[in-house]
Amino acid sequence: MMKSIVFSLLFTFSIASCSKKEELPPSLANQVVGSYTFVREEYNGFNIVYPYTHPTTGQITSGTIEVTKLSDENVSAKMVYNFTDKTGKLTSDSQNLGEATLRQLPSGEIEAYQGKLRVAVCYNNEMRLSGSDPDLGKYTLVTKK
Repeated sequence: MMKSIVFSLLFTFSIASCSKKEELPPSLANQVVGSYTFVREEYNGFNIVYPYTHPTTGQITSGTIEVTKLSDENVSAKMVYNFTDKTGKLTSDSQNLGEATLRQLPSGEIEAYQGKLRVAVCYNNEMRLSGSDPDLGKYTLVTKK
């Protein structure tokens, strides 16, 4: 009788410990893939809030960045600008942003690199892309999932 009680307890304990396996966090790529909508662009102390309406033409500019998974630590991205004129006609322009390698910081932020150049930081469903333009200088595009 005592043997069967001990066996039952051991069996119950082993089933309970097996069912409490620690789940692995999703890969870095799985954490950042998706569609991000333009929120604002920051450069030289200025902010452009999206969707942006041009004051003289009335054209409305908005956009998205589509991030797709290549591997657990690699993604590719495409930027799509949408332009709506005063009549409501929509045109789009897309640009391939290339591939990036992801690294996670102790803070939880995920950085995206193209070679040694950091091009984006992702955290809390927000992605901040950094770049440089010959006319605008350094800028940051803030997007949200």
